[in-house]
Amino acid sequence: MKEEIWRPIKGFEGIYEVSNFGRVKSLDRVVFSGGHPRNRKGTVISTKKDAYGYEIATLRLNGDRFYKKVHRLVGIAFIDNPNNLECINHLNFIRTDNRVENLEWISRGDNMRYSYAAGRYKCIKDYTEKANEARRIPVLDTYTGVYYDSMSDLSNLLGVHRDTLQYRMDKGLKRYLKCK
Repeated sequence: MKEEIWRPIKGFEGIYEVSNFGRVKSLDRVVFSGGHPRNRKGTVISTKKDAYGYEIATLRLNGDRFYKKVHRLVGIAFIDNPNNLECINHLNFIRTDNRVENLEWISRGDNMRYSYAAGRYKCIKDYTEKANEARRIPVLDTYTGVYYDSMSDLSNLLGVHRDTLQYRMDKGLKRYLKCK
């Protein structure tokens, strides 16, 4: 079994540390309460999940609270980032598994491609094609008897915006009829 290694958290040196196992702890320190010094014993900090399922640690400094994502703390402390990539990727897709061997620096685009290739997300294009297909209602020109595949096709041919054509049809323009 690997040994747990602790490193200081950037910006919170001497107060908090993060481990290669994805745990955060406070260090033993002296705090002033009511003007009197008190010894505060360091402990492992419990984390909470944010709305997206990532673990968040609450760190305090000079009376202010800072909410930090644990996987980013581990990445900054343990993983080199020579290319200045902006995202930390969970290799196994488990957002609470913040062990250093499960994390990597990755670009935002590569992060999206990684998730898509693994089947985590459907491509937006798939949704828009289905939505467009549902909206493709044929239109009949009653003067010429010509059918158009959609109002968009007809509006492009006429050189007017689709919404303008829709408005005119709704207001009683009898020349064009939707064929459902």
